[in-house]
Amino acid sequence: MDRSGLMDSYVSNELRSAIRAALLKGGAEVIEEEERFVVESLLDLVAEGGSRLEEVFARLESGESPYTVFGRYQIPQTQYWIDVPLGVMPPGCDTANTIAVIRHVVRGRNPEAIADVGCGTGVLGLAALIAARQARCVFLDVDAAACDAARSNALRLGLADRCSVICQDARQSLAALKLDLVVANLPFVPSGDIPNLGARFRDFAPRLAVDGGHDGLAVFHWLGDMLHAALHTSGSMILQFGRGQREAVVASLGPRWFECNEDNLGYPNVVVVRRVK
Repeated sequence: MDRSGLMDSYVSNELRSAIRAALLKGGAEVIEEEERFVVESLLDLVAEGGSRLEEVFARLESGESPYTVFGRYQIPQTQYWIDVPLGVMPPGCDTANTIAVIRHVVRGRNPEAIADVGCGTGVLGLAALIAARQARCVFLDVDAAACDAARSNALRLGLADRCSVICQDARQSLAALKLDLVVANLPFVPSGDIPNLGARFRDFAPRLAVDGGHDGLAVFHWLGDMLHAALHTSGSMILQFGRGQREAVVASLGPRWFECNEDNLGYPNVVVVRRVK
């Protein structure tokens, strides 16, 4: 029997309903995607006798990401899984869309030098490396736990020989790099809005990965100038941000960047920009 058959055998409609209810109570935004992930992950608990089931439901109901609860995440459109440790920002509801854009841009531009800025688990940079088989990627983050996670995941996926990890403020390291592509999911929530967030981001996500300063765009304000110098003339940035922030994000990068509409694929929370030569 295949894995989907096993899921049907072991996971009753009652249990599926309980999973959905726990995710809703915890504030999940993409119920179907996360429900499928939890159902599949429960197979491992069944194999262990189900002793952790109560703990899993309590954590989901509290608002913790299921990817942190189970400690793993499958990179969309691949067979690769990464580890998602406690204390590191987990992939979210827009990660799959951002990865779809990354794959599209990589196929069209064949970048050789990539940077994942604010890398967290490293999921975006690793997805780029899987798609761009000759490329190298620099993972940058100020958080030591995130750097450790990105390094460990690169090793886990057999990509460590094409990676380097720099654990410091990107402003101290980007100027020395020459890049073809930058991918980033940077903090974009205004500081004053953080108390009103759901528990997943208010209580469980690292503050550094959420807090975007007074307007939510603190990083974007310096990123444009910094990366204009680091990117080759044909280079691109793929940026993920919050709802309704598209125009403000592009404007904050400054006049030396333009939105590359043909690469955006229509996702509202992801933008591809290219530098003005």
